[in-house]
Amino acid sequence: MEFDMAHLARLSRRDPHDPALKDLSEDLASIVGYVGMLTAVPDRTPEEVAREVTVGAGLVLLREDAVRPSFDRAALLAASPSNEDGCYAVPVAIEKGVAK
Repeated sequence: MEFDMAHLARLSRRDPHDPALKDLSEDLASIVGYVGMLTAVPDRTPEEVAREVTVGAGLVLLREDAVRPSFDRAALLAASPSNEDGCYAVPVAIEKGVAK
C-alpha cells in the first residue's frame, strides 16, 4: 500500500524530504495491513463472548447465576481481627500520601 508521505509530512509539520519518512511509510503500511486483518475476526456481541470460556480444545458454557446459601455473616465478623458497624475494619495503609 502506498501513501502520499509528502502530504502526511505536511499535515504533521515535518520536512517532506526527511529520510525517516520511508521507514514511517513502511510502518504505516504494516499497521494498516494489520487493521485489515482484523476485519476477518467474526463479530460477536459482548454478551455472547461473556457467556463462553475456552477450555482446551472445547467450549464450555457458563452456568446461569443463581442465589444460593453463603457464609454466615455474623460468624465471619466474629472471626475477623477487627470489625466496626457490621463490616471488616481495615487498618490504614497509606496516610496523607505516605506509605507506612
